[in-house]
Amino acid sequence: MLADRPDAAACDRLLRRRDLIFEPKYDGIRALVALDGAAPPGIYSRLGRDKTPQFPDLIGPLSTLARRLKRPALLDGEIVATGDDGAAPSLSASVPRRRRCSRSA
Repeated sequence: MLADRPDAAACDRLLRRRDLIFEPKYDGIRALVALDGAAPPGIYSRLGRDKTPQFPDLIGPLSTLARRLKRPALLDGEIVATGDDGAAPSLSASVPRRRRCSRSA
């Protein structure tokens, strides 16, 4: 059975309920990020493949974060592309990176 999209009023009623918690779903590229002080950050696939070269624009911000941490950390999440205005994530914007990642694996 296929699900039908609820009407706007039904969505609004659900979003107003205080007993429910919502988490937005973002489509991106799954990544593990290793941060350890002054060492360069590492970005890895869930299989442990080094993907750091595919994301050179993330190294600066991740390095800053690593220096602020009191101990090493491993982050597990999604690398998500957004518009310049921070608007809703764009899966199509992450596809070129995903292809670049899969070619280098």
